[in-house]
Amino acid sequence: MPFVQSLDNSSLNKYYSDLQLSREETKRSKEVVFPIIEKLLSYVNSKDPRFSCDPLHSGSFWQGLKVKRADEYDFTVPLVSVDDMGWVSSSSMRYYGFDKQSPNIDAMRTLPQDVHVVRLCMPLPQPPVGYHFINWPNRTSDLWQHGDLFVNDDLIPFLVNRRFKELITESIDVCKLSRVEVARYMSGPAITVRIILSNHQKISIDFAVAHKDKTPMPYFVTFPRTQTVLWLNDHNKIETIKQRGLISVAKKPFYWLQSYALMEKELVREIDADGGCRKKCHRLMKYFNEKYWRPTAKPVISSYILKNIFFWECEKQPSSQLWVPQFLEHRFYNMVSSLLVCIDERNAPVYFNPKINLLKDKDENQLELAKSKIVKFIFKEATMQLNANWTQ
Repeated sequence: MPFVQSLDNSSLNKYYSDLQLSREETKRSKEVVFPIIEKLLSYVNSKDPRFSCDPLHSGSFWQGLKVKRADEYDFTVPLVSVDDMGWVSSSSMRYYGFDKQSPNIDAMRTLPQDVHVVRLCMPLPQPPVGYHFINWPNRTSDLWQHGDLFVNDDLIPFLVNRRFKELITESIDVCKLSRVEVARYMSGPAITVRIILSNHQKISIDFAVAHKDKTPMPYFVTFPRTQTVLWLNDHNKIETIKQRGLISVAKKPFYWLQSYALMEKELVREIDADGGCRKKCHRLMKYFNEKYWRPTAKPVISSYILKNIFFWECEKQPSSQLWVPQFLEHRFYNMVSSLLVCIDERNAPVYFNPKINLLKDKDENQLELAKSKIVKFIFKEATMQLNANWTQ
């Protein structure tokens, strides 16, 4: 969709100055958060050594892509596993499920607190695209002899998350952390812990439990493509990204999410070593989405959708010359156009696995509202710019 490019470099840079994180605030936040994280995970590991006390840093803060205050942190807690724990996308039928009905068995948030996993006569549906089971039939490791997290040799994400949440909650009491609380519900794959500072500001910490896959790169990971090589132009960088591999995140109650978080983190690292404005452009997209484009309190266009559009745009425009700061407005409008095309086509493919559509289950009305807000915002900026020029 063509636009009157109302947000020129000067306007975009002005907006960008508003979203910069305060270094002093970030430092204070980290000084509070990190010791608490260490205490919580050390306790959890002492009670159940299947959960590592050495978390992986994931999320936008660690990639230099955050646009809000330093009040949200994401940590991935790896399961301590061995080589013969493997995942399968589909195989024989799984005859287990919950002993109580739930409006949506895919959502951790809507599950009753006292639900149990039991064997059933009806099979589970096969995992959706981008999800899989983890099966471990011959457990010889002493750590994993107890079968409390398994049903029919399948490692169950719901049971893993529930065990982790129990221990995190217990650790807060034992460590006497009076200003720390666990969110009542599990929303998505994360267990959220909130820290209340002396000034009543809240810091949210999201823990996602995951299994680090040790299998070779799966066939469905379409990386690198020919265009990728033109963009990165660095064999060692490409090999390093591939070596990071996938992680399996305990997202849905019975299905593990294939996550590319470690590969994405490596891809972003030094992405602007050539002096480009890639991160800047993406952070502006996130900023406008969170502040102006969302139709409801929870944005229908997630930051992860924008991140994948960001990666695709970098690959489509591989030349460093196209990302010099003077071209910021052109790259920004290209990303906005790509986003609107994704909404129109109802398809936002994941960069590392284009078969996964991030818009597949999004509400149609919410998508149209988001599109309307984006277009109105752009043309409102155009009108303001024209008026400003007219009065000069």
